[in-house]
Amino acid sequence: MKNNKLSWKKQYSYLIRLVNRYPTYRRFFLFLVCFGISTLIFFFRNPDAFINPVFYTEDGQDYIGPIFTRGFWSTFFTTHRGYHTFGNILLSGLAVVINNIFRAGDILFLPQSIAIVSYMFYALVATLPVLLLSNKIRSHYLVTLALISSFFPLNGSDYEVIGRISNVGYAFFYIAFVLVAYRIFCIKRSYFVFLIDSALFLCANTNPVVFLLIPTIYIQYAKSIFIDKTPFNVIRKNPNFISAIILSVFLLLQGVKVFLGGVIDQQPGYLDSPFVYSNAIEMLIARSILYPIIHPIYAYFNDAITILVFAFLIMVFVLFSKKANYGLYALGFYALFTFTIMAAIFRPGLSEVFQDYQGIPGLWARFYYGQNLLAIFLIVLLFHDIASRIKLLAYRRLLMLLMLAIFLVGWSGVSSYGNPSHPMRDIGNFEQTLVAALSERRFVDASGILDTNGRFLEIPIYPTKTDHLWTIVIPRELAEKSVVNQGKLMNSMSKCK
Repeated sequence: MKNNKLSWKKQYSYLIRLVNRYPTYRRFFLFLVCFGISTLIFFFRNPDAFINPVFYTEDGQDYIGPIFTRGFWSTFFTTHRGYHTFGNILLSGLAVVINNIFRAGDILFLPQSIAIVSYMFYALVATLPVLLLSNKIRSHYLVTLALISSFFPLNGSDYEVIGRISNVGYAFFYIAFVLVAYRIFCIKRSYFVFLIDSALFLCANTNPVVFLLIPTIYIQYAKSIFIDKTPFNVIRKNPNFISAIILSVFLLLQGVKVFLGGVIDQQPGYLDSPFVYSNAIEMLIARSILYPIIHPIYAYFNDAITILVFAFLIMVFVLFSKKANYGLYALGFYALFTFTIMAAIFRPGLSEVFQDYQGIPGLWARFYYGQNLLAIFLIVLLFHDIASRIKLLAYRRLLMLLMLAIFLVGWSGVSSYGNPSHPMRDIGNFEQTLVAALSERRFVDASGILDTNGRFLEIPIYPTKTDHLWTIVIPRELAEKSVVNQGKLMNSMSKCK
């Protein structure tokens, strides 16, 4: 046994020395560990997305279906309700690649591929600060941030988010915030920034609110020119500044293209009723900002308590935040308030669902998890700064435990953990609906009109109990080949006749 231990150490000694010697490798290794654990957490939060393979809303109708009928790049550059969804289409394309690796020429594994991509994507969202912000936040707090972020509250609405691609847009705003923070506070001069700005371009073309974050990257250059008196000739040669200009030009051109194509469609009749100002405090503060730390006791709150708790929290931020992190706090609060206000502007009808803190707090959770992630980040950063003022290790550990208790005391209520509030079993899984569609000869032409000789097959998907009929349209040949691969051809085609 002892010899086995020695041989193991000898075999991996070079890798261990490499990780210990170079901080970048150590940080990347820590990120991979956190990423793996977070992926498992998201799987266990909603395993039904993988166990019960179905297509849900835009995943099938607007992303996967068009990829198979029109092609990836045509779908990628097509606007969705007036704006681009680059991130959604890219993740859908990745799901298709994973499906082809395991089941080439077959589409039946695709809903599970989407679930895998979704679990990994949200794990990336939760753990991205571990990879990028180690210069601002200590490693053990970054790991804790990743853990807490992996449990952002969705309550019974997790089936709409985890394991799906259709609602990732809100997470792209948080990704953009982390990227901007890294760009401003962690890299001063590096060609790596071109990759960061490419990712920001992707984020902005997935969630339009990201456009409002981009101007913040110029504050450091304004400071250099007007306060530090740095000559502009020096700044304009900085690759970070050059990349910022290129990013801004491309976003400006993209914004003009979207604007000329028509204003963003707010989907008439969908959450567009007048804003209910009597619910403003609950919606804008309690649900959007405080919810990650109050959701277990949400029903005991009212507007007065919400204002008191929020005021107390702001006072703690003012008293205990470190001067070195003032810029990061300012960026975080700007992102949080911007996202919250824009959500209220574009979805004013969300204010109707609140019932004086007695309604279902998880209802429409997909519209709030982006703000909740930002709030989690800021509060964890605050605990990090408070800990830096404490000398005794025992007290710092107690503070860490207190933070974990505040965030995770209600962990069992943040998700369904395999008991979804909407099981999605009424029309069967995707394989069953595909076979049924073939037997019913639901063939359509390129325009979506029923045609017994049509080259495409229209298949109903979830949700089913809505005013809008959700379907996915795929090539008829692909559908038939998928059934053949599952050994269903004889049974299904005999019914088709």
